[in-house]
Amino acid sequence: MSVWKAHFMALALCVQTCMLLAQPADSLKSVEVKELEVKAKRLLRAAESAVPLERLLRQDLERSAANTLADAVRQLPSVMLKDYGGIGGLKTISVRSLGAEHTAVQLDGIKISDTQTGQIDLGKFSLENIQSIELSYGNPTDDLSPARAYSSASLLSLISRSQSESESRDRPLHLRTMVQLGSFDWVSASLSASVPVSKALEVAVSMERQTASGRYPYTFRDGAQVINLQRQNSDLHATRFEADLNARLANRMSVRTKVYLYDSERGLPNAAILGNFENSQQRLWVRDAFVQTALETPLSADLQMGIYAKAAQNYLRFQDPIALTTGGIDDRYTQREGYLSASLSYKPMPGLTFNAATDFVLNTLDATLWQFATPTRLSNYSVIGAKVRYGAWALDANLLGTFVSETTVRNEAAPERRVLTPTLALTYKPFADIGLRLRTSYKQSFRMPTFNDLYYTRVGNVNLRPERVEQLNLGIGYELLSESIMEYAAVRLDAFRNRTVDKILAIPRDAFNWSMQNIALVEATGVDVRLESVLKKFYEVQVSLAANYTYQTVLDITPESLTFGNQIAYTPFENASAMVVLAWKKWSLSWMWSFVGYRYQLGENIMANLLPPYMVSDISLRLQETLWGVDVTVKADANNVFNEQYEVIRSFPMPGRNFRLSVSVSY
Repeated sequence: MSVWKAHFMALALCVQTCMLLAQPADSLKSVEVKELEVKAKRLLRAAESAVPLERLLRQDLERSAANTLADAVRQLPSVMLKDYGGIGGLKTISVRSLGAEHTAVQLDGIKISDTQTGQIDLGKFSLENIQSIELSYGNPTDDLSPARAYSSASLLSLISRSQSESESRDRPLHLRTMVQLGSFDWVSASLSASVPVSKALEVAVSMERQTASGRYPYTFRDGAQVINLQRQNSDLHATRFEADLNARLANRMSVRTKVYLYDSERGLPNAAILGNFENSQQRLWVRDAFVQTALETPLSADLQMGIYAKAAQNYLRFQDPIALTTGGIDDRYTQREGYLSASLSYKPMPGLTFNAATDFVLNTLDATLWQFATPTRLSNYSVIGAKVRYGAWALDANLLGTFVSETTVRNEAAPERRVLTPTLALTYKPFADIGLRLRTSYKQSFRMPTFNDLYYTRVGNVNLRPERVEQLNLGIGYELLSESIMEYAAVRLDAFRNRTVDKILAIPRDAFNWSMQNIALVEATGVDVRLESVLKKFYEVQVSLAANYTYQTVLDITPESLTFGNQIAYTPFENASAMVVLAWKKWSLSWMWSFVGYRYQLGENIMANLLPPYMVSDISLRLQETLWGVDVTVKADANNVFNEQYEVIRSFPMPGRNFRLSVSVSY
C-alpha cells in the first residue's frame, strides 16, 4: 500500500509545483509565438475532429519518458497495451477493447499488414525515427488516404522523420546519431543521414541496432512463500534499416519511396509458474522487408490524385527444441503481399469535399507445416465519401465496399466475402466565440479471419465468418486559448458503445483439440476523458499537463454462453494515465504515470482469475545544448521508479525498476 501512496504523493507534488510556477506575473508578457502556433494547430485539429483523434508530435516524444513506441502509445485514451514481458516480448494494442486485430497500423500513409496473425508488433518500430503518432478512433484524416485505411475500427498512423519537412534543406548534409545504454545489458545505437541532392530531390537513410540480455529480476509468490528469480531466454538482437527517396516535381507533384528492412532474433521466456521456472528454449526469428511508393499530384485546382504501391515479405521462424513432439518444433512461415491503390479528392467549392479510393491487395502464406493449405487471398477495397462544412456544422460520411476471395493449394478454401460498411460523423460548434464542440459518429467495420484462424493445422476453420463491429460515439469538447494562467487548455469527453458480432474465439472440441469458432457476441460501454493544458511561462519555466481516464464494461452477451454477462478476458474496468512536463531553458523534466485496474485472465469472472491493478511511474530528465554548431542532447530515464511487481499477462512478469541513459548528436 505504501507504493501506491508514493505514486499519488509524487503525482500530487508535480501538479502542485506546476500550479505554483504558473502564477501570473505582470512583468512577464513574452510568448514564443512559433511554438504556440505549432501546439495550437495540433490540439485544435484534434478538438475539431468528428471522430475521436489524438496526436503526439516529435517534441512530445522527446520530452516524455517513453523509450519505445509502445510506451508512447499507451498514454493515449482507451489504449490497452498487451505485453508478454521480456525485453523483446510481443507488444500489441487494443483500442476500446476491440482487440489488436481491429487496430490498423500504417507507416507513412500505407498499411503494415500481417495476414497470418492480424496483429502488428509495435516492438518492430523505433521511436527514434518517428516524427508523429496519430490515433484515430474511426476514419483517417487525409482526404487522399487509401481505401484500406477506412476498413478498421481504429487507425494508428506513424510518420517517420524523413517524411516530415526536412531539417537538412539549408545544409548539404544532415546527420543524427544516438547511443543508449540501459539496465539488463540494453545497448541501442542509431545513425541517420539526409542529403538534399537538389531542390527537388532528397535522400534519407536511417539505421539502428538493439541488443539486450533481458535478464531482469522478479519475485514469484506462492502463498506466503516468496521466491526471487531472474528472467531467462529474454534476449533481443534486432537491426532496422530504412531508406527514403523524396522528390518534389513540377506542378506540385510529390513522390515518396521507402525501403524498409527489419531483422531480429529473440528468446521467448515461458510463463513463470510453479515447477516451470525459466526453462524455455523457444526462439523466434523475424525478417521483414518492404518497398513502398506514394505519388500525390494535383490534377487541377480542385482535384487531387494519389497512387500508392507496395511489395512486402515477412519471414518468421519459431523453434522449440524441447517441445513434446519428436525432434521438437522448427516451423517457418513466409508471407508475401502486393498492393496497389488509387485515390481522388475533389473540392468543387469551399466547405465541400468528395473523395474516392480503390485498393487491390494480394496476400500469400507458405509454411513448413505438414499438409499446410498454402492460401492466397485477393482483396478489393473501394470507398466513396464526402465532407461538408457549413457554418457551425461539419458532416463526414463514407461507404466502404470490401470483396475478398481465397484459393488454396490443398484442402478447402474459405468462401468469398462481400461487405458494405458505412461511416457517419457529425460535429456542431454552437457558439462562434466559445471553444465548445459537440460530436457524434457511427461506424461499421469488420475483419476477415486471419490465415491462422482459417488454415492452421488441426485448429483452423475455413467456415469462419468475419467479425463485425458497430461503433457509436457521443462526445463533447471545450478548449481555451490564452486565458488567465493558461496558454492552452482543453477537455474532451467521449461516451462510446461498441458491439461485436461473430467474435472469433478458440474453443475446445475435446480434451486435446481446439478449434476456431464464431460464438461470441460482445458489447462494450464506456467513457473516455482527456485533459490537456499548457501553462504560461513564468521565469522561463513552461509547464504542460495531460491526463486520460477510461471506464468501460466489455461484456459477453452471447445468450448460450456459460460466461454470459461477464467481463471478457484481459479487459480492465478502468485505466488512466498522466504526464507532467516542466521545461526550463535547455532542460526538461517529465513524469509519466499509468494505471491499469483489475481484470480477469479468463472469461469466467471468479477470484481465481482476478488480476490485481498496477501503477507504473517513469521519470525523464533531458538537456539539450548546442556546441560548435552541433546539437547535443543527453537524456536520463528511470522507468518503473517504484519497482512495481506486475503482470500485463498472467505469469509473464514485467521488468522492475530500470534505467537508461542516451546521448544524441545532430548536425
